[in-house]
Amino acid sequence: MQEEKKIKFYLNFPFYLRSFALIVLGISLFVLGYSFYQYRKKPKFTMEGMPAELSKEVVAVAYNYERIEIENGRNKYLVKASKATTFTDNHQELENVYIEVYDESGQNKDILSANYAVYFPTAEKNFKAFFFGSVKVETRDSLSVKTEKLSYDRATELAETEGETEFSRQQISGKSQKVKVWVAKNEAELFDNVQINLEGNQNQKVAIRSEYAKLEAGAERVTFENNVVVNFQSSEENYNFQGTRLICFLSEKQLKSIELTGKAEVVNTRGEKRILKAEADFLKADVIGDIKRVYLRGNSKVEAFDSNGNPVFSSADSIIYDQTVRKLFLEGNAEISQHGSEGKTLLKGNKIQADFFSDNHIKGASLRERAYLKHETTDKIVEASALQMDVSYSESRKIRQASASGNANVVVTPLEAKSYSKASVSAPRAIRFSFQNNALSQIQTEGRTTIFLAALAGVDNSSNRKLTADKIKTFLDDKGKNLLRVEAIGNVVVEIEPVKRSDENYKTTIVSEQMDCDFYEGNNMKSCLAFKNAKAIQERFFDGGQRILTADKFFLEFEPVTQQASKYEASGRARYSEGDRNGIANQITLTEPDRIVRLRGGEPTIWDSKARAKAGQIDWDTKQQRSFLHQKVSTTYYNQRQSDGTLPFANPSAPVYITADSAEFNHRDEIGIYMGNARAWQENNYIRAEKLVLHARQRSLLAEGKVQTLIYKIEKENKSKQPVFVSSDKMTYQDENRLVRYDGSVDIRQGTDRIISESAEIFLTEQNEVAKAIARGNVRLSQPNRQASGDYIEYGKDEIVVLRGFPAKVIDAQQGELQGSQILLNLKENRVTSEGKSSTTSSGRNRSIYKVKN
Repeated sequence: MQEEKKIKFYLNFPFYLRSFALIVLGISLFVLGYSFYQYRKKPKFTMEGMPAELSKEVVAVAYNYERIEIENGRNKYLVKASKATTFTDNHQELENVYIEVYDESGQNKDILSANYAVYFPTAEKNFKAFFFGSVKVETRDSLSVKTEKLSYDRATELAETEGETEFSRQQISGKSQKVKVWVAKNEAELFDNVQINLEGNQNQKVAIRSEYAKLEAGAERVTFENNVVVNFQSSEENYNFQGTRLICFLSEKQLKSIELTGKAEVVNTRGEKRILKAEADFLKADVIGDIKRVYLRGNSKVEAFDSNGNPVFSSADSIIYDQTVRKLFLEGNAEISQHGSEGKTLLKGNKIQADFFSDNHIKGASLRERAYLKHETTDKIVEASALQMDVSYSESRKIRQASASGNANVVVTPLEAKSYSKASVSAPRAIRFSFQNNALSQIQTEGRTTIFLAALAGVDNSSNRKLTADKIKTFLDDKGKNLLRVEAIGNVVVEIEPVKRSDENYKTTIVSEQMDCDFYEGNNMKSCLAFKNAKAIQERFFDGGQRILTADKFFLEFEPVTQQASKYEASGRARYSEGDRNGIANQITLTEPDRIVRLRGGEPTIWDSKARAKAGQIDWDTKQQRSFLHQKVSTTYYNQRQSDGTLPFANPSAPVYITADSAEFNHRDEIGIYMGNARAWQENNYIRAEKLVLHARQRSLLAEGKVQTLIYKIEKENKSKQPVFVSSDKMTYQDENRLVRYDGSVDIRQGTDRIISESAEIFLTEQNEVAKAIARGNVRLSQPNRQASGDYIEYGKDEIVVLRGFPAKVIDAQQGELQGSQILLNLKENRVTSEGKSSTTSSGRNRSIYKVKN
């Protein structure tokens, strides 16, 4: 039986073997499939920026791996891992990885850790790594990041996360879907569904939501963008902010201020009750501990509610709400409206400052620039306008008083025409009006006083006169018929306008802070004494020309009939202007009809757009257009061009100065005459004479008496330029042909060279260099070891001197004497040539040439 079983087993063994192989194959397939299934369930280690394909060929495997990179003797980074697998493409896969990255000092470090990392070495001993699973980052500046995926580049020190990321730094914490961290810069950017919480002192809690945020270096500034929502909670109140862009400023571990732009809005609630809403293009809030101040700019609006729920609307270009002192500052098209059961009040102005009671009802307001008030009740409307206005309310929350100043107007309009009439009150200075029980009760005006004196009837050359001031005292004779004296104080204005207009008449306006006037019989002004910042303006009727006189004070005398001012005596910082010309002095007297302006004391000065002149005394004849200056006259032309070509100086941009004992200017003919020790100069060049006459129209100059000049230079053979000094009895200059002419006892010196003649002509280039020089009449030339004489000498830029005479003569200490009708001196070649009949001490030839030794 057993034998049969053995035989049967051997016969069936191949079957058993095949069955076993099939079972083993099935188990293997199951295991392989299960492994593949398990592999599919494992997370894929891929990130943006990571290579798509990596080598799978293992080079080495290390456990408890540790590597530190040192550069220039300092630690650069440290890498640790429980297991490190190195592949043929040089990348490493690290498990339970821990990395320290050091700053340049090798002391401060950033720490990165994760369950798994793919590590790539890069140039200059840097690396790039991709971290997966329980990723944590702790930077040297206290920034903490937690996520599941993160990439880090050591070269740029940029860390980027993928997926939900939590972070914190000092008082800031939150999360987003993506974070970029610039480790070295201590900056971070957050993307997608950003949520940040800020906690500070005094129970301050802030929650912020946006699509983007940036944490800047120093943890003092955080920027949010796109769909920004802020919830600010303090101990008592709640604020909700919205906008397109938000900047948070932090200080000492708490939120300092915030700035919102792009349809910014804030809603302030206390419990379930809304107490304030504000919106603008730009919003800034000081939030240390609580909302201290709110700044609004651009289409700014504020809506508040008092304890009874009545609204207070405010709008302006910019608004500041100060919570600590309960003040509202509005600027630019400002407007506040208060609504209540007993009526409503509207306030407008370019600027408004408003105070509020604790229940948000208006307590008082200051309106500036285009101020306007409208108080409306059931039976009437009170409107007031002025340059500025102050409004106050009583403790019962009713309007109590308003004061309007500057072109003030008040209009009361009844809503029922049968009961009231419309009333208007205006005053240029101020109006004060009071209310009782919310109704207008009293109006007081305060305005400038005007005295108008009409021209004498039937007298064509008489004038209308008007005197206006803040305050006027008027004194009359014992009959009360004639004015004796008027004392005006505050912004005094006297206007005198002739009935008949002509070229000889002026409209006169006199202003000062205070003025006392005496009168002739018949109420015609006799004289006035104007104090403090006095000013007189005389304006011609037809061409608009003006004469302006200002001083600390005036004394004026008036013609009895025409009432035109016949004499001005101005003292103290006096100044007179007429057209382009001006004059200043300590005292100025202007008399009519000669129209002479006399300037005395305090260095009298006159000037226009071309020049300025000073003297001890100046008489300015405005009628004949002449000026006479005496005692230490000094004139300054602002530059050479302003002298109109009358002075032969080289630098067109440098100023020109002229001094003399006295001077006379003919403004109409454009002639200036300087007399007595006259001197004109520019830089190192000058002209001296007893008299200088400048003709601007002819572009010429005349100098007479003891003339001395230094106005040009001549280039010597060694290329150096030496100044030329000239003296004569008379000198003229014509700018048209650039010609300077000297007459009478002419003496020209340059270094050791000297020419004496009866006259000389110097032709100048535009650069004030000598193009040609000619001397005539008994000419004498002196040089070291050489003397020459003749009737005519000419010098050109080619350095050839032509000497003519009957005869012309040259005497050289070494070579002897040469004579001829014309002698040529070639200074470059150091050669002298005689032409025409001649005689010498050595020979009798008609033409002689000899070398001259220097």
